[in-house]
Amino acid sequence: MSNYNNDGMYSSQSNQYGGGFSQGGGDGSKKDNYSQQTMVPVTIKMLHGVDVSNPDKPFILDNHEVKNVMLIGVIRNINQQTTMTQYTLEDGTGTLDIKMWTTQGFDSDNLQSGEASNTAVSVGSYAKVCGDFRLFNNRIHVLAHSVKPLTDFNELSHFGLQAIYVHLSRTRGANSLASKGFGGNSTVMEPSFNGSNSSVLKQVYEYINSFDSKMEGVSITEIERQLGPAITPQMIKDATYKLVDQGNIYTVMDDCHFISTHSGI
Repeated sequence: MSNYNNDGMYSSQSNQYGGGFSQGGGDGSKKDNYSQQTMVPVTIKMLHGVDVSNPDKPFILDNHEVKNVMLIGVIRNINQQTTMTQYTLEDGTGTLDIKMWTTQGFDSDNLQSGEASNTAVSVGSYAKVCGDFRLFNNRIHVLAHSVKPLTDFNELSHFGLQAIYVHLSRTRGANSLASKGFGGNSTVMEPSFNGSNSSVLKQVYEYINSFDSKMEGVSITEIERQLGPAITPQMIKDATYKLVDQGNIYTVMDDCHFISTHSGI
């Protein structure tokens, strides 16, 4: 498992991801610098939502400047060149280009043969990426310090929850989350559903939430089998989209497996 600090962000005390940084002192400027250098767990959709219309200004995500980010997803394509390797990463929320200088992932003995000095990632495999958020030719990408295979799939669920927690703590405040039981000892507040399709949302959510210890999540096929035919497959699909947008569930493995954000995983 990764090491995270109290804000849910990656701790600089470990170099597991190859992107650790040493902490500074206690004054304000050093604290701001540390905040920029902390590896922040994010989804690809969050990065695509960053306003990059003015490249001369800092890029802001969740009221903070976005610099160093951490992602987990599936490698969909690898384009290896002499000086740089480009990956296409997908995490269920979108796709993103990941670029890495060849000398960072290859040693001098293996550079000619193209063999990775670390365990190589492959197309179709899960990888964890740490790097800098960049903009080039009006396209965002991550310039990676590290691209490594995911070896512990418990980390996939843990990472998803951490990304949600960091996002909510930065936008709503950590004290607000603690008072609602997110990460604290209080009772977790279940979501409320309103509107014409509230019954469908509630049934889909409650079924997903009932599998609170299933690391691989619940497949949409299972949901359809359990709730159909009274609820049609299209209604279930629409409900999962809505629940993801509301932050009540998130995808794991692929776009068709879901875990409740209120689960105990």
